[in-house]
Amino acid sequence: MLPALEDAAWKYLRGMPPATQKRGEDYFTRGMVRRVREIPGEEGFQAEVRGTETYLTEVIFTPSETEWYGLCSCPVEEDCKHAYALLRTVLAEQGKVAPVAVKAAAKAKVKAGAMSALATRLAAVLGRVLLATEAAFIARLEVLFTQAKVNRGLQRRDLAVLGFAIGGDEWERLELWPSVPENAQDFWLHLVLFLREQGIAVPEFMLPLSDPGPLAERLGKWRRGRTVDRWKRLLSHLQTPTVAPPTDVGDLRLRFGDDAAAVEWKRAGAEEFEPMKSAKFAEFGRALMPSDFAPEAALIYSLLAGRADVGLGPKLAYAEPEA
Repeated sequence: MLPALEDAAWKYLRGMPPATQKRGEDYFTRGMVRRVREIPGEEGFQAEVRGTETYLTEVIFTPSETEWYGLCSCPVEEDCKHAYALLRTVLAEQGKVAPVAVKAAAKAKVKAGAMSALATRLAAVLGRVLLATEAAFIARLEVLFTQAKVNRGLQRRDLAVLGFAIGGDEWERLELWPSVPENAQDFWLHLVLFLREQGIAVPEFMLPLSDPGPLAERLGKWRRGRTVDRWKRLLSHLQTPTVAPPTDVGDLRLRFGDDAAAVEWKRAGAEEFEPMKSAKFAEFGRALMPSDFAPEAALIYSLLAGRADVGLGPKLAYAEPEA
């Protein structure tokens, strides 16, 4: 496909509801699309898609709206999982089927001896003309690169177009790069690093283009930085806020009444003691230590700090067990 049609195709597929995408991707992966053919006089394709029954499905590009749409003989009738599977198959089979205008453009490129930069580089390092299977792999890789640029990333399932079976959640968005690579070669090297981490070998003919070099170190630093940032965010939520010590507490004493003993305190630099209110009592119970007081006041603090910690007030009734 021409780039404009490819971009529009991926936009159409990604615009479908997630459930439709998931079922359509399953149909595509299982090879449920049969007898793909061009629609005469249209920029589109027709095929038979097996499901509960075999349905006749079409996907058509409208140049005036630069959009794809799907029609189907199934109960949904339009933009269904069968249309998704058909267009997905077309994108995966770039060199095998294409609308008339696209084929003409492809033939013009062949006549001019045009090849993509990546295909040209691979042929040069191999020292020969690419085999059909090798050229098809490069074509699918470049389609995947276009998809990644449109969607700003890839999901695990997207790598199936290259023949790689990746385990795990097929809908998981992969963390492959800080930003989408600028060219297909750089894109491939990012994939190589990911595939090696998964224990998956790259095709032998691609090995000359599969040395990540300094990229491995740069990505390693980026991933370590992301891990550190995640831990920092996590720990910031776990840290207990510190309470500033009430530095205005200068001294403590107990005043014994008829029914209870009450804590009184003297502000730093003040001459007189005053009754300690509950809020102040709870505050100093959390923030101060016995060493912050003179010996007599430290003894009072040690006796009553636990009381403040559990939310009790600054008065100790004689009838309480602690008294």
